[in-house]
Amino acid sequence: MALTDTAVRQAKTTGKDYTLNDAQGLLLFGSAKGKKKWHFRFSWLGQQPRIAIGPYQEISLKEARARRDELRAQLANGVDPRVYLRQAEEKARAAATHAFQVVFQSWRDFKALSPKTGRQRTLNRPGIPGGSNS
Repeated sequence: MALTDTAVRQAKTTGKDYTLNDAQGLLLFGSAKGKKKWHFRFSWLGQQPRIAIGPYQEISLKEARARRDELRAQLANGVDPRVYLRQAEEKARAAATHAFQVVFQSWRDFKALSPKTGRQRTLNRPGIPGGSNS
């Protein structure tokens, strides 16, 4: 039987870890300390790994189901959801790094207009993002 938002909110700590099952692999894991986390359990190469989706306080039941559906779509395409999430995380990290380099480059170009050559040598050192040899 599928979980309801009321059932999730009213799930109490029993002093032991517990699991409430929703449909199609979505689980609410409750720890003995009172923390609630969403997990997705699936079958992959004869194993049943779990992926943590996130804490209940930050992710609603509706959002958890949407993430579960996204991960199930990856399974249907023959992609391990763990690999999919790792690649998505790497793309986000690369985008953040690229954004930093763009902002740094524009700041450095702006500062290049001033006659402070000592600072320019510091900013053009190897090892600084956007500097020479990077």
